Amino acid sequence: MRTPLILAALLFTAGCTQPEPPAAQPGAEASLTFGSDGISGLDGQVPFTLPAVERAFEGFEVVSSPNGGEPVFHVRAPGSTDTLFVVSPDWTRGFVGSVSAVLPPSSGGLELRIGVTSYSALLERPGISCADFSCELPLPGGTLRLDFPATGDDPVLDQIAYVPLSAGP
Repeated sequence: MRTPLILAALLFTAGCTQPEPPAAQPGAEASLTFGSDGISGLDGQVPFTLPAVERAFEGFEVVSSPNGGEPVFHVRAPGSTDTLFVVSPDWTRGFVGSVSAVLPPSSGGLELRIGVTSYSALLERPGISCADFSCELPLPGGTLRLDFPATGDDPVLDQIAYVPLSAGP
């Protein structure tokens, strides 16, 4: 008589627990990568227009916003209000000039720029783990991977990749 009650209680408890949230798998494929030579998968210059930036950041939400008098696009993960990337125009304002990543406020809110941000600037930031000239920051929708060349004493940021959460096995 106890066995059916225990079995029913176990089944009820198993049904009430929430599954472990999905996480970026080691070696998972980045959905977006960019560096000094541009955004991966795009050849040539990207026009600095909302439709062109939306195509470049497919699957993300793109919002136009002024930044000190200069127009920029804020790129957000779907369903998030936090800016993940800032897309700025070149000097002509006709094409994308740069893309930077933005750390969440919990990690200091620093804007990370290719060729500018140093490796040492990330070493003591909360929530960021760095090793072998590569840093990772888990975010609600995925992981931000920051790669630095293994040259010099304090190299500058070479590549930014965004790896979305996987659905799990």
